[in-house]
Amino acid sequence: MMASAGMGLRRLLAAGFKASRRRVTTSLLPVAFSRLHYHVTPSRSYIPRRAVLYVPADDVRKIQKIPSLNVDCAVLDCEDGVALNRKEMF
Repeated sequence: MMASAGMGLRRLLAAGFKASRRRVTTSLLPVAFSRLHYHVTPSRSYIPRRAVLYVPADDVRKIQKIPSLNVDCAVLDCEDGVALNRKEMF
């Protein structure tokens, strides 16, 4: 992770996420999400993304549907994609 992402990682860890070398996981996320994996290529060449899907992180049904979609990248929107009345306020 980059240094600028440190604050975000601290928030994830405080919310119950567990960090490992390969992924960040939590028991709060559905089983479908825990089966998703990402792959980092060591190449410096640019790989264009044909389809990027932004999914609100509070909608379990949409998260479970991600593996069945043909997208290059799925992004869980943990802040702006979640309605204000569905956010937990600390």
